[in-house]
Amino acid sequence: MPVLHLDHVNIPTARLAESIAFYGDVLGLSLGPSPMAQDMSAGAWAFDERGIAVVHLSGTRSESAAADPVRGVAQRGVIDHFALRYDELDSVHSAIEDRGLPFEMFDAPQLGIRLLFVRDPNGVMVELSAPLQE
Repeated sequence: MPVLHLDHVNIPTARLAESIAFYGDVLGLSLGPSPMAQDMSAGAWAFDERGIAVVHLSGTRSESAAADPVRGVAQRGVIDHFALRYDELDSVHSAIEDRGLPFEMFDAPQLGIRLLFVRDPNGVMVELSAPLQE
């Protein structure tokens, strides 16, 4: 049975407010409460322009809440990064620079894309890409 596509990434975090601001204000995703919550104090979902939730942010009480090796933060670091595709990177690049966030950006002409790598408030690497402008 073939996989159709990556559905979403879940990031457990004790830095929920900072993470909501990063994914909303910096990366430009729309945010809403998790369907299991009344508001975003326990968690938030970040949606792409099609309304598809691509990042789930789950609030934890502390960074050391790792007692459960399957559902806790004990598995942090297993995934190197995840990627989001944009039509262009100018606005998100400006938002990252305005906040003084460290990033790396370069063109990959063999792939026809520009790549930008930045870490979220939890240390998760996010790869942003867009077609090279001619």
